[in-house]
Amino acid sequence: MGHTIRVRLSQAAQTAALLAGEPARDVDRTIPTGFPELDALLAAGGLPRAGTVALRGNGSSGATTLALRTVAEAQAGGALVAWVDLARSLDPVEAAARGVRLEWLAVLVPG
Repeated sequence: MGHTIRVRLSQAAQTAALLAGEPARDVDRTIPTGFPELDALLAAGGLPRAGTVALRGNGSSGATTLALRTVAEAQAGGALVAWVDLARSLDPVEAAARGVRLEWLAVLVPG
């Protein structure tokens, strides 16, 4: 059985995705995921920059890898990124291996 990753976008992000429906990726409104095949499937050529993206997937589905690569791509484009670590499971070694600049990542952990 295949793995599934669900991507949930905020209302602002959904609107941005609809507005950016051109075939070419709009670098000002999207962030590449780090996976060109996935970016090609997304209407805007990546995930919307102006919004919140929630990734959900079963264990070993690749959701964390997708999230880390997207964070690295966003950072490479000059974006400020916050990681909400509800499960307290962010592995800094894995994040760095995926290209995340830890010194520029705001990690939020519940109290």
